[in-house]
Amino acid sequence: MPNSSSAPSSPVLPIHVHADRVARVLTTVLLALLSANVAIVYVQWSYGYFHPLSGLTNLFLLGSEANLPTYFSSGCLLTAALCLGLIARGCTDGLRWYWWVLCGGFLFLSLDEAAQLHETILSTAAQHLLGKFKFPGFRQLWVPLALLIFAFAVPVGIRFIRRLPRWYAVRFFFCGALYVFAAVGLEVAEGVMTVRKVDPVWLVFTVLVEESLETLAVICFIHGLLRYLAHQNLRVQLTFAAPASAAGSPGP
Repeated sequence: MPNSSSAPSSPVLPIHVHADRVARVLTTVLLALLSANVAIVYVQWSYGYFHPLSGLTNLFLLGSEANLPTYFSSGCLLTAALCLGLIARGCTDGLRWYWWVLCGGFLFLSLDEAAQLHETILSTAAQHLLGKFKFPGFRQLWVPLALLIFAFAVPVGIRFIRRLPRWYAVRFFFCGALYVFAAVGLEVAEGVMTVRKVDPVWLVFTVLVEESLETLAVICFIHGLLRYLAHQNLRVQLTFAAPASAAGSPGP
Protein backbone atom coordinates (compact mmCIF):
# COMPACT_ATOMS: atom_id res chain seq x y z
CA MET A 1 0.00 0.00 0.00
CA PRO A 2 1.61 3.31 -1.08
CA ASN A 3 2.50 5.78 1.59
CA SER A 4 0.38 8.92 1.27
CA SER A 5 3.23 11.02 2.61
CA SER A 6 5.37 10.07 -0.38
CA ALA A 7 2.78 11.32 -2.88
CA PRO A 8 4.02 14.31 -4.83
CA SER A 9 2.58 17.62 -3.69
CA SER A 10 0.42 19.57 -6.09
CA PRO A 11 2.30 22.39 -7.82
CA VAL A 12 1.17 25.89 -6.94
CA LEU A 13 1.22 28.69 -9.49
CA PRO A 14 0.83 32.00 -7.63
CA ILE A 15 -0.60 34.86 -9.67
CA HIS A 16 -0.36 38.32 -8.15
CA VAL A 17 -2.55 41.01 -9.69
CA HIS A 18 -1.45 44.60 -9.03
CA ALA A 19 -4.09 47.22 -9.79
CA ASP A 20 -1.58 49.95 -10.73
CA ARG A 21 0.37 47.68 -13.09
CA VAL A 22 -2.78 46.46 -14.81
CA ALA A 23 -3.98 50.04 -15.29
CA ARG A 24 -0.62 51.11 -16.71
CA VAL A 25 -0.53 48.25 -19.19
CA LEU A 26 -4.10 48.84 -20.36
CA THR A 27 -3.51 52.58 -20.67
CA THR A 28 -0.34 51.97 -22.69
CA VAL A 29 -2.25 49.72 -25.10
CA LEU A 30 -4.99 52.33 -25.44
CA LEU A 31 -2.44 55.06 -26.23
CA ALA A 32 -0.78 52.79 -28.79
CA LEU A 33 -4.11 52.12 -30.52
CA LEU A 34 -4.96 55.82 -30.41
CA SER A 35 -1.61 56.74 -31.95
CA ALA A 36 -2.04 54.14 -34.69
CA ASN A 37 -5.51 55.47 -35.43
CA VAL A 38 -4.28 59.06 -35.72
CA ALA A 39 -1.35 58.01 -37.92
CA ILE A 40 -3.52 55.99 -40.30
CA VAL A 41 -6.11 58.75 -40.65
CA TYR A 42 -3.33 61.28 -41.29
CA VAL A 43 -1.83 59.11 -44.03
CA GLN A 44 -5.23 58.58 -45.62
CA TRP A 45 -6.12 62.26 -45.67
CA SER A 46 -2.64 63.43 -46.68
CA TYR A 47 -1.77 60.88 -49.36
CA GLY A 48 -5.16 59.61 -50.48
CA TYR A 49 -7.13 56.41 -50.14
CA PHE A 50 -4.85 54.56 -52.56
CA HIS A 51 -1.77 54.85 -50.35
CA PRO A 52 -0.60 51.35 -49.26
CA LEU A 53 -1.05 52.19 -45.57
CA SER A 54 -4.65 53.27 -46.14
CA GLY A 55 -5.58 49.62 -46.27
CA LEU A 56 -4.91 49.45 -42.50
CA THR A 57 -7.52 52.09 -41.73
CA ASN A 58 -10.31 49.69 -40.79
CA LEU A 59 -7.90 47.68 -38.66
CA PHE A 60 -7.09 50.58 -36.32
CA LEU A 61 -10.05 52.94 -36.71
CA LEU A 62 -11.62 53.49 -33.28
CA GLY A 63 -15.04 54.30 -34.69
CA SER A 64 -15.19 51.13 -36.77
CA GLU A 65 -16.25 47.60 -35.76
CA ALA A 66 -14.59 44.16 -35.75
CA ASN A 67 -11.01 45.44 -35.46
CA LEU A 68 -8.22 45.73 -32.88
CA PRO A 69 -9.70 48.64 -30.87
CA THR A 70 -13.04 46.80 -30.69
CA TYR A 71 -11.31 43.65 -29.49
CA PHE A 72 -9.41 45.59 -26.84
CA SER A 73 -12.49 47.49 -25.66
CA SER A 74 -14.54 44.30 -25.45
CA GLY A 75 -11.74 42.64 -23.47
CA CYS A 76 -11.65 45.54 -21.00
CA LEU A 77 -15.40 45.32 -20.48
CA LEU A 78 -15.15 41.56 -19.98
CA THR A 79 -12.34 42.08 -17.44
CA ALA A 80 -14.54 44.51 -15.52
CA ALA A 81 -17.38 41.96 -15.58
CA LEU A 82 -15.01 39.28 -14.22
CA CYS A 83 -13.88 41.57 -11.38
CA LEU A 84 -17.50 42.41 -10.56
CA GLY A 85 -18.38 38.72 -10.51
CA LEU A 86 -15.53 37.99 -8.10
CA ILE A 87 -16.65 40.80 -5.81
CA ALA A 88 -20.25 39.58 -5.92
CA ARG A 89 -19.17 36.00 -5.21
CA GLY A 90 -17.25 37.02 -2.09
CA CYS A 91 -19.57 39.83 -0.98
CA THR A 92 -20.73 39.69 2.65
CA ASP A 93 -21.99 43.25 3.24
CA GLY A 94 -25.46 43.00 1.72
CA LEU A 95 -24.51 44.50 -1.67
CA ARG A 96 -24.28 41.22 -3.55
CA TRP A 97 -27.38 41.91 -5.68
CA TYR A 98 -25.93 45.23 -6.88
CA TRP A 99 -22.60 43.65 -7.80
CA TRP A 100 -24.30 40.86 -9.75
CA VAL A 101 -26.44 43.35 -11.68
CA LEU A 102 -23.32 45.34 -12.57
CA CYS A 103 -21.58 42.12 -13.59
CA GLY A 104 -24.43 41.23 -15.94
CA GLY A 105 -24.49 44.75 -17.32
CA PHE A 106 -20.79 44.76 -18.16
CA LEU A 107 -21.04 41.28 -19.63
CA PHE A 108 -23.76 42.60 -21.94
CA LEU A 109 -21.62 45.63 -22.82
CA SER A 110 -18.73 43.31 -23.69
CA LEU A 111 -20.95 41.22 -25.95
CA ASP A 112 -22.44 44.38 -27.41
CA GLU A 113 -19.00 45.78 -28.24
CA ALA A 114 -18.03 42.58 -30.06
CA ALA A 115 -21.38 41.67 -31.66
CA GLN A 116 -22.98 45.14 -32.07
CA LEU A 117 -26.07 44.18 -30.09
CA HIS A 118 -27.15 47.80 -29.63
CA GLU A 119 -27.45 48.11 -33.41
CA THR A 120 -29.74 45.07 -33.58
CA ILE A 121 -31.60 44.41 -30.30
CA LEU A 122 -31.78 47.97 -28.93
CA SER A 123 -32.41 49.52 -32.34
CA THR A 124 -35.23 47.05 -33.05
CA ALA A 125 -36.77 47.66 -29.63
CA ALA A 126 -36.45 51.41 -30.06
CA GLN A 127 -38.07 51.21 -33.47
CA HIS A 128 -41.16 49.58 -31.97
CA LEU A 129 -41.28 51.67 -28.78
CA LEU A 130 -40.12 55.08 -29.99
CA GLY A 131 -40.54 54.89 -33.74
CA LYS A 132 -43.47 57.31 -33.81
CA PHE A 133 -41.44 60.00 -32.06
CA LYS A 134 -38.96 62.26 -33.78
CA PHE A 135 -35.54 62.88 -32.23
CA PRO A 136 -33.70 65.47 -34.34
CA GLY A 137 -29.96 65.00 -34.36
CA PHE A 138 -29.97 61.38 -33.19
CA ARG A 139 -28.18 59.26 -35.76
CA GLN A 140 -29.19 56.08 -33.92
CA LEU A 141 -32.66 55.51 -32.47
CA TRP A 142 -31.20 53.41 -29.64
CA VAL A 143 -29.77 56.57 -28.03
CA PRO A 144 -33.08 57.91 -26.61
CA LEU A 145 -33.95 54.40 -25.43
CA ALA A 146 -30.57 54.17 -23.69
CA LEU A 147 -31.28 57.52 -22.03
CA LEU A 148 -34.59 56.19 -20.71
CA ILE A 149 -32.89 53.07 -19.32
CA PHE A 150 -30.22 55.24 -17.74
CA ALA A 151 -32.87 57.48 -16.13
CA PHE A 152 -34.43 54.45 -14.42
CA ALA A 153 -31.02 53.09 -13.35
CA VAL A 154 -29.78 56.32 -11.75
CA PRO A 155 -31.76 56.05 -8.47
CA VAL A 156 -30.62 52.44 -7.96
CA GLY A 157 -27.03 53.41 -8.71
CA ILE A 158 -27.12 56.28 -6.24
CA ARG A 159 -28.35 53.99 -3.45
CA PHE A 160 -25.55 51.56 -4.27
CA ILE A 161 -22.79 54.17 -4.41
CA ARG A 162 -23.84 55.76 -1.11
CA ARG A 163 -23.21 52.43 0.66
CA LEU A 164 -19.63 52.14 -0.59
CA PRO A 165 -16.52 53.56 1.10
CA ARG A 166 -15.97 57.15 0.04
CA TRP A 167 -12.87 56.59 -2.14
CA TYR A 168 -14.59 53.86 -4.18
CA ALA A 169 -17.88 55.76 -4.32
CA VAL A 170 -16.16 58.80 -5.86
CA ARG A 171 -14.07 56.68 -8.24
CA PHE A 172 -16.98 54.56 -9.48
CA PHE A 173 -19.25 57.60 -9.88
CA PHE A 174 -16.57 59.40 -11.92
CA CYS A 175 -16.03 56.35 -14.16
CA GLY A 176 -19.75 55.90 -14.74
CA ALA A 177 -20.32 59.58 -15.50
CA LEU A 178 -17.39 59.64 -17.93
CA TYR A 179 -18.58 56.50 -19.70
CA VAL A 180 -22.16 57.76 -20.10
CA PHE A 181 -20.92 61.17 -21.27
CA ALA A 182 -18.76 59.53 -23.94
CA ALA A 183 -21.13 56.75 -25.03
CA VAL A 184 -24.37 58.75 -25.06
CA GLY A 185 -23.53 62.45 -24.79
CA LEU A 186 -20.94 62.51 -27.55
CA GLU A 187 -23.13 60.23 -29.68
CA VAL A 188 -25.83 62.90 -29.54
CA ALA A 189 -23.22 65.54 -30.42
CA GLU A 190 -22.14 63.49 -33.43
CA GLY A 191 -25.76 63.28 -34.58
CA VAL A 192 -26.15 67.05 -34.38
CA MET A 193 -22.88 67.54 -36.25
CA THR A 194 -24.05 65.14 -38.97
CA VAL A 195 -27.37 66.97 -39.40
CA ARG A 196 -25.63 70.35 -39.60
CA LYS A 197 -23.04 68.92 -42.01
CA VAL A 198 -20.01 70.25 -40.15
CA ASP A 199 -16.48 69.67 -41.36
CA PRO A 200 -15.74 65.89 -41.39
CA VAL A 201 -12.51 66.59 -39.50
CA TRP A 202 -14.51 67.60 -36.42
CA LEU A 203 -16.73 64.55 -36.71
CA VAL A 204 -13.73 62.22 -36.88
CA PHE A 205 -12.17 64.02 -33.92
CA THR A 206 -15.38 63.66 -31.88
CA VAL A 207 -15.59 59.94 -32.63
CA LEU A 208 -11.95 59.59 -31.60
CA VAL A 209 -12.59 61.35 -28.29
CA GLU A 210 -15.76 59.33 -27.69
CA GLU A 211 -14.14 55.92 -28.14
CA SER A 212 -11.03 56.91 -26.18
CA LEU A 213 -13.00 58.22 -23.20
CA GLU A 214 -15.22 55.13 -23.14
CA THR A 215 -12.26 52.80 -22.90
CA LEU A 216 -10.40 55.07 -20.48
CA ALA A 217 -13.44 55.09 -18.17
CA VAL A 218 -13.53 51.29 -18.20
CA ILE A 219 -9.79 51.11 -17.44
CA CYS A 220 -10.23 53.45 -14.47
CA PHE A 221 -13.15 51.31 -13.32
CA ILE A 222 -11.04 48.13 -13.55
CA HIS A 223 -8.34 49.83 -11.49
CA GLY A 224 -10.90 50.74 -8.84
CA LEU A 225 -12.36 47.23 -8.81
CA LEU A 226 -8.94 45.64 -8.37
CA ARG A 227 -8.23 48.05 -5.52
CA TYR A 228 -11.57 47.08 -3.99
CA LEU A 229 -10.70 43.37 -4.27
CA ALA A 230 -7.42 44.08 -2.51
CA HIS A 231 -9.25 46.16 0.10
CA GLN A 232 -11.58 43.23 0.78
CA ASN A 233 -8.53 40.92 1.00
CA LEU A 234 -10.24 38.52 -1.41
CA ARG A 235 -8.15 35.59 -2.55
CA VAL A 236 -9.14 33.41 -5.49
CA GLN A 237 -8.15 29.75 -5.68
CA LEU A 238 -8.46 27.99 -9.02
CA THR A 239 -8.49 24.17 -8.90
CA PHE A 240 -8.62 21.86 -11.91
CA ALA A 241 -10.56 18.71 -11.01
CA ALA A 242 -10.43 15.52 -13.07
CA PRO A 243 -13.45 13.18 -13.40
CA ALA A 244 -13.86 10.79 -10.49
CA SER A 245 -13.20 7.77 -12.72
CA ALA A 246 -9.87 9.21 -13.83
CA ALA A 247 -8.75 10.54 -10.47
CA GLY A 248 -6.36 7.67 -9.81
CA SER A 249 -5.24 7.06 -13.37
CA PRO A 250 -2.06 8.56 -14.81
CA GLY A 251 -2.31 11.42 -17.26
CA PRO A 252 -1.99 10.95 -21.00
